[in-house]
Amino acid sequence: MKRSALALAATAIALVLPSQALSAAAVDTPATPGGSPSGVSTTAPYSAAAATSVYGIDISYPQCNSLGSITTIPSFTIVGVNNGLANAANPCLKAELEWAAQSTGSTTQPKVALYINTGNPGLAGKWWPTSNTTKSGLKISNPLGTCAGKAGAACAYVYGYSMALDDAQTFLPAAGGAAASTYFWWLDVETINSWSEKDIAGNAASIAGMATYLKSIKAKVGIYSTAYQWKLIAGTTKATSTLAKLPSWLAGASSSANAAARCAYPPLTAGGRVSVVQWKEKKESIELDYNYSCKTFTTTPKPKVTGTAKVGKKLTSAAGTWAPSYSKLTYQWKVNGKAIARATTRFHTITKAEAGKRITVTTTATKTGYTPVVLTSASTAKVAK
Repeated sequence: MKRSALALAATAIALVLPSQALSAAAVDTPATPGGSPSGVSTTAPYSAAAATSVYGIDISYPQCNSLGSITTIPSFTIVGVNNGLANAANPCLKAELEWAAQSTGSTTQPKVALYINTGNPGLAGKWWPTSNTTKSGLKISNPLGTCAGKAGAACAYVYGYSMALDDAQTFLPAAGGAAASTYFWWLDVETINSWSEKDIAGNAASIAGMATYLKSIKAKVGIYSTAYQWKLIAGTTKATSTLAKLPSWLAGASSSANAAARCAYPPLTAGGRVSVVQWKEKKESIELDYNYSCKTFTTTPKPKVTGTAKVGKKLTSAAGTWAPSYSKLTYQWKVNGKAIARATTRFHTITKAEAGKRITVTTTATKTGYTPVVLTSASTAKVAK
């Protein structure tokens, strides 16, 4: 991530989408990290007695000359493939991949994951597709139509697909990385990148193109952003989109405790789950992005409704045995799939209005540091009068 861009996103005061009128130089010239990557050690800076952390970190080109200043071994490391823009490589990617391999792997996150910059520069970019053919010459199937070299969703899809392909087939191999399919790839979506102010569909198409390529090589994919920035850039994601159900990596937490609490936040796209939450802190001699791995319940039984489905009778929701135990369980009774007003306790007394209909209960289990689980019971028989 560009340093601190997302940590401040909640205020949304100074974050403005780049104009489509930006010059090619403004859009495609990567930022220069502080100092040259020359002299970066590719050997482990840790001693045998180095402290370990239950948290992860993310690093990229701004850390090219400061890896040796990080003395605590993280649980997992997410490495930036790019140099601040989707079309440029991190100059010290090789060193950072080797450094990241020392992570302990003490959480459910992979020891080493990758993140890549996204964008939709349109005609202001140094390269923009003129057909359904990538920059490397691969002709692809385009669900959004035929790209004819214009700004818009069809060409943006090809652009995103092409950028992800370059990341996986050019930048990563050049740095001595493992097979692209073996990594988890996070798509870095933030306003500091190059986007169209007006073409939200095109922005979403570019991100979808990247996700589609990565899925095509059987790699796992997720989205990094904040709710505010995601909506501003990509709009509302349809349930049928290739971006739906992807894991979310949320930015903007203020501390490790706040990060754990944000595991209960809504995911960026429908059907997904919050997997990682980021905050900034100066634990070492330098400020770093730290990341909390949201935990998951291992045993999640569906609620069961007991009682007689008859007007005037009381129904009871039985939660079953969870592992680990939840801290809180909330209830919402429904009739024919629609929420019943004020029916939010473990018990529900059937009313005359519910006669001839079927009743279910939906429960939400929460625990700090865990992704919430929402489950719905089987329906009752039709309510008798």
